[in-house]
Amino acid sequence: MFTVPLPLLLLLLFPLIGLICCTPTAICPDVSASSNRPNYCKKACARDEQCKRSNKKCLCDGPCGLSCVNPATTCHPLVDLPNGFIRTPGDFLFGSNAEYGCNEGYVLVGPSQRRCQANREWSGSRPECRLLKKCGPPPEIPYAQHDGNSYSGQYELESEVRYNCVSGYHRYSNKGITIAKCLLNREKAAQWFGPDIRCQAMECKRPSDPLHGKVLGSSLTYQSRVTYSCKTGYRLVGQVQRTCLAEGVWAGNEPTCEEIRCPPLPQLHNGYIEGDDTHFGAVVVFRCLEGMNHIGAPYAKCQDDARWSHPVPTCLSGCHIPEISDGHVVNHMPSQFVLHGDRVKVECALKHEIAEVETTIVCRNGTWSHMPTCIPVLCEHPLKTFGILEGGQIMLEGQMGAYDYAQYISEVEEGRSILFQCKKGFVLIGSPKATCVSGNWMPRKKRKCVSQTHPIVEGQIAWMRRRRSAECEPISADYRRKIVVTKGNDSPTEIMIICSKGFHFESARTDGITFCKNRRWTPKVPECIPDDCQVPIRNHVFFLDVGSERILQSGDIVLHGGGARMICLRGYELHGNDKFECNYGASIQQIGYCRPKRCKLETDEGNKYSSNKTELHHNEEIDMICETNVIRLKCRFGEIQPNFRCINNESSSSSCHRPNDYQPFVAYRTTNISGRLVRLDMSPQQATFPKNTIIQYICVDNGYTSNANGIECRNGEWFTRLLPCVNASPAMFATQSDGMCNMPNLASSYRILNIKNAYVSTTSRFPRGTILKIGCAVGFLIEEARTMEMRCHKGKWVTAGMLHCYSDGTELIFSCQEYGMQQFVGNAVITCKEGTWVPKIPKCITLDPLNENDGAPPINLELEQGLHTVTPRGYLVVSISTMVRLQCLFPRKKGQPRWEVSTTYRRYPQSWTEIHLHGKSGMDAYELTVAAARPEDGGFFHCVLPNGHRNTVKIIVKDMKCTPLANSTNLRIIYTSSHLFVGTVAQFSCESGFYVDGSRSSTCLSPGKWSHSLPNCRALQCPPLVITNSEMKAVVTTFRAGGVKCRTPKVPSNGVIVGEVKDEYSVREVVVFECKGGYMLTGIDYSVCQASGNWTPTDVKCMLFG
Repeated sequence: MFTVPLPLLLLLLFPLIGLICCTPTAICPDVSASSNRPNYCKKACARDEQCKRSNKKCLCDGPCGLSCVNPATTCHPLVDLPNGFIRTPGDFLFGSNAEYGCNEGYVLVGPSQRRCQANREWSGSRPECRLLKKCGPPPEIPYAQHDGNSYSGQYELESEVRYNCVSGYHRYSNKGITIAKCLLNREKAAQWFGPDIRCQAMECKRPSDPLHGKVLGSSLTYQSRVTYSCKTGYRLVGQVQRTCLAEGVWAGNEPTCEEIRCPPLPQLHNGYIEGDDTHFGAVVVFRCLEGMNHIGAPYAKCQDDARWSHPVPTCLSGCHIPEISDGHVVNHMPSQFVLHGDRVKVECALKHEIAEVETTIVCRNGTWSHMPTCIPVLCEHPLKTFGILEGGQIMLEGQMGAYDYAQYISEVEEGRSILFQCKKGFVLIGSPKATCVSGNWMPRKKRKCVSQTHPIVEGQIAWMRRRRSAECEPISADYRRKIVVTKGNDSPTEIMIICSKGFHFESARTDGITFCKNRRWTPKVPECIPDDCQVPIRNHVFFLDVGSERILQSGDIVLHGGGARMICLRGYELHGNDKFECNYGASIQQIGYCRPKRCKLETDEGNKYSSNKTELHHNEEIDMICETNVIRLKCRFGEIQPNFRCINNESSSSSCHRPNDYQPFVAYRTTNISGRLVRLDMSPQQATFPKNTIIQYICVDNGYTSNANGIECRNGEWFTRLLPCVNASPAMFATQSDGMCNMPNLASSYRILNIKNAYVSTTSRFPRGTILKIGCAVGFLIEEARTMEMRCHKGKWVTAGMLHCYSDGTELIFSCQEYGMQQFVGNAVITCKEGTWVPKIPKCITLDPLNENDGAPPINLELEQGLHTVTPRGYLVVSISTMVRLQCLFPRKKGQPRWEVSTTYRRYPQSWTEIHLHGKSGMDAYELTVAAARPEDGGFFHCVLPNGHRNTVKIIVKDMKCTPLANSTNLRIIYTSSHLFVGTVAQFSCESGFYVDGSRSSTCLSPGKWSHSLPNCRALQCPPLVITNSEMKAVVTTFRAGGVKCRTPKVPSNGVIVGEVKDEYSVREVVVFECKGGYMLTGIDYSVCQASGNWTPTDVKCMLFG
């Protein structure tokens, strides 16, 4: 195998390019009218008809263009090529191609292809094979790498390259040579000789089985994995898999098998639990006492997740059948026992009726829903039923005979009778007697006394019959309504319907009066339906309909049989019952209320208080006693203020390495001293930074001073912070002890303009005072400044500005940093076209919460119990069931804003509140709450001020997540959120001895896909040593980073090192300092062992406190 030098390759390609562009399959050049058309060309043409002979056609003849050619034309055979070969077609017809090639060790000079032309000659000149005097790329050895660094891929004679096994592999034996050398072979051609090396994978010791578990895996070589599992009844605590590393050790720590135990079950009231075992697989049985109703599962089993399969049930008490005076319970005997939830019907004895509306009673945990009573059935005074009997009188029958029915006798008991008697000269029309039956006089026909001498008595009787035949169907009363006859008495022509308590007319316009016309009641007799309920007035709450999950406010309607659940606002807790159940217009149980939350005090060893209380009421205060000071704490709506602890333990594993970029920055972190936040500045030159360190980049002359110019160290990784840049003198990129600067590590979109046609490697160094002009690489466009200067000053690169390079067609999507608090002005998407952004770059205007300029109001967002993110398009995406609070900031004294929403799914509670924002307390905000968000809640939410100005927030409710990224060898992935919701950032880092080749992070985007693919972890390799002294000799044992140790660091006065103190520390190992009692630590309390064998500067001091 051989390669051709680049200049020679280009020389050979030029004839080939001319040949390719003129093949019959390509577009034929138009040279018919050109004076440069070769003399050997046939007649030019444009179509076959222009060719005179029938055996000729208009075909493309290379540089001659379209010509009249005989397709059967052939060329002469080609002569063999010395030290090479020719691939030719068998027929040598017009348009056939011949390909030339050389034997190994020779290179082709001339065209690699020739074509048969219409003049029966082959195109171009005959090539030749010349002896190759350089070696190509060194041979590839499995799992080995060499130190060859030829950029052209060609090596001179006598060149040597050395081979070493890659990380994770070692030499099979010490025999054989590790060098390959470029020499001439017997045919005088350049060829590589050697190496004789074999590399095999490192092996790890077989890990031991954990107690109550085992290790699965047959391979122990480099990058092999073993899997841990536990026996039944135990669960794994730690890593499920471990990987064999390049160093021959297993990654991570050995896991353990922990016995599975479920928590103790709570007491079962009105019952008992059989079994007290809490181990995995244990089963307990729930038993209710005799006569109790069992609501829930009959058993529970301890599962492998240390949870019981079912919750504890409820045992509800039954009821005894009551004794009803003048009545009884149907199909039951007094004192008989019935279960919770049973319904029974009450009936009264003869001549009695139930005074209540509902005759069915329900047993509810030992108590009846209500207790009905039976009262005697009475009939009203006859005058109300029959009126005055003209020409006669009404008599009441008694034991002593009949006597006049006095006016004061208002009611008559069941079974009594009255007599109708006419005076002398009158005749009674109708029955002479009426009896009280079920509260009514029967028969109800009105009687009359008619004079015996009246001439039309017979006609009167006939008329009454006709009138009776036109009566309407009688309307009966029941538990829902009462019937009052207002006209007609025995033959009612007008009645009034009165709904019973707990009922109302179905139509609000109905007055209950109806008339009998043509044997029909007009209007139609109205129906009485059960009363609905109004949501009661409660402060600091909102209600959720149990059926539709619609949010209700005080005064909203809850239908009969329905219910609502009361939910306390943030900072409040429930006291009493939270269920509102509507039954005939009234709540079955008294609803509770919400009071401010109480605060629980932390009981750590370092926290001591002035009293033995474990919790505080709202606005209650207590003193926290630390070793050096006393802090006054106050409970405010369930939160302790200030949030202060006497001790703050930090883990060294959570430190972050210095960011790998060249923009200057300042570094600091904040700590709590005596209840107030104090800023501690750090050196920007240190190699690592402790957790909670904030880096803010120094402003440069590019106009972007309010973008995301900050990062924060969290859990060993850097995360973006929306912080402005700071105005300070530019910091320096790299440091050299001799004042010289290393080659800057520039991105592929940049290039150095003032170094031309010169070989520059990554190991090149530049003297003090050097100025590099940086521009955009070919194919990239500049955002603002055309160039950027970098100057070497005291071993550090200093830049006066930043240069942003973008390729043509690049799109930038803009959104405001503080969503809702800023107003976006302009287009959200701009495109790079010919070095200009089209359209103009948009702006974000910060809105005034005090509304002093009568502008749009800012909207502050608070989200609880869910996941959320803001898309690049400026939409708020939240997961289902998230609680969203939209707080429209506007002074209450200036008027009442209103919320307008595009969704009609439900109504949302709105109320005034006070919030703390940007260090200011007591700011007025008109708040809208979306509780338990659902997809139907998505839409636009507008806060409109009295003057018409508005601000809008768009909400999308959807569970959009990305799938976990498949991990690869030596790659560590840390997610900012374990839920992998949209907006989650995956941070990539490699194990020690490897570097990240690719993107260092990937973001979960709205379609549920990651923005970048997984990077690779490449082994760190030291560059070859350059020895300029001929008397100096060196032996390279390994190119892998490592082998440097640091001595015990200097301990500050009145301070100590936390943990074990060692004589030597490995590279990147961290030590933590702390002060003795009575002293306060200032400066950086971390120090990291660097590759140079020195510790990072700390400037730590222990100051006497007091």
